[in-house]
Amino acid sequence: MEAKIEDEFLFADFFDKRLNERSKKLLKLFYDNTSKSIPESCKGRSEIEAAYRFFGNDQVNSERILKPHIAATIERIKKQKFVLFIQDSTDINEKHMETVEGLGFINDTTNPGCISHTMIACTADRLCLGIVSNEFIIREKDTIENKIKENKEKEKWKNKNKLIEKKESYKWIKAYKDGLEIAKKTPETEFVCIADREADIYELFLEVQRTKNRIPLLIRAFQDRTIELSKNDQRIKTKIKKASSELRSIGEIQFTLPKRGSKKSRLIKQSIKTSSIIIKPPKWKSKLEAIKIQLLIMEEIDVPKDEEAICWLLLTTLPLSTMEDAKFTINLYLSRWSIETFFHVLKTGCKIEKLQFKSSHKLLNCVSLFMIIAWRVLFVTFLGRNCPELPCTIIFTEDEWQAVYAVIKKEKPPAVPPNLKEVTIMIATLGGFLNRKCDKDPGPKVMWKGLQALYNCTQGWLAFKNFG
Repeated sequence: MEAKIEDEFLFADFFDKRLNERSKKLLKLFYDNTSKSIPESCKGRSEIEAAYRFFGNDQVNSERILKPHIAATIERIKKQKFVLFIQDSTDINEKHMETVEGLGFINDTTNPGCISHTMIACTADRLCLGIVSNEFIIREKDTIENKIKENKEKEKWKNKNKLIEKKESYKWIKAYKDGLEIAKKTPETEFVCIADREADIYELFLEVQRTKNRIPLLIRAFQDRTIELSKNDQRIKTKIKKASSELRSIGEIQFTLPKRGSKKSRLIKQSIKTSSIIIKPPKWKSKLEAIKIQLLIMEEIDVPKDEEAICWLLLTTLPLSTMEDAKFTINLYLSRWSIETFFHVLKTGCKIEKLQFKSSHKLLNCVSLFMIIAWRVLFVTFLGRNCPELPCTIIFTEDEWQAVYAVIKKEKPPAVPPNLKEVTIMIATLGGFLNRKCDKDPGPKVMWKGLQALYNCTQGWLAFKNFG
């Protein structure tokens, strides 16, 4: 039996049967028309009005839209031995959003929009299992103006003395705590939480330490903190960015850095250094306990002339006893790109920044629905790569796979369904994938275009079956 996208709303509860049914219809409708506007996706005036009424209903909100999907994601997590929680933030903004009531601003009082802080669950081979946490952060005009003031030197201490719960950066800790609640429901699964440099927050390290490393943390260092590290059985004080000079290399790695703009791709060789370190709290947080954590330094060697050295500093509560531990940790951090891909599909594929609403309530409800659709596009893309031999019927209906088969192969579909990889490549071909021998697996962009084209193919196929 195929897993339909509507199944993500199997346990939807908007306290109204009609709203529950409408939510499933809208999810399927927008998934079939990923890049189209709401009026283009809907069939006629009554369906358009029903969609806008749903998003404006007081009983519909972001939490209730994502709740059944999160429940379905937890069920997928239970089938995995090891899962990554990857969190990050993205801006949602366009100039036309200045007319959206209650939306707030990004960075300054002239740039309308809001922030979406999201955490997704992925397998180690980057199959996105779903969204597990999301928070929309709306900055009021007064908040932005105060933040600008706090950036002045004489105001900095005022911000430092704020409780972390009162700061926007608490979003990283809140998402981590959401992950802890999921971990309680999935005791057989091991987790690692991954985030970028913005998550380099003392209180986040403290939260991990106080929960006895139930979910290990892996982030890229940003603050040049004073640390203590071990050297020749002695404790040495230094700064994180200077720690490399005190440590010996435990090995080397190399990889090809892809082409970036006008810069050609090149081979990168990096020396790997690790150390157990202690980070003490800053002066204004002196009552907090010290943090014990691992430092992993990736430092480029033999840097070509006119090139900037590629160096990373990672902080983690994962063990780093051997070079194998270091390689494992580095590969985990590279998986962080999955959430960037998720945001790319959400903003470019689902075009959430082009949505036209007059209130933030309606807009953010619609964005939440599209988050599930963006996940589904990623899920289909990577499931075809990771589990190529699965039957295509696990994802696609009989009419869907037969339609794309007939269009691409230009022959009658076989009695036995093809495997999942064959069908995903056919769908990607509808989206512009060339499928040459030198081509890598299809990416999310051709998949979201192909899935949209698949809907039209299926409608034609059904018409042919019924009236041909």
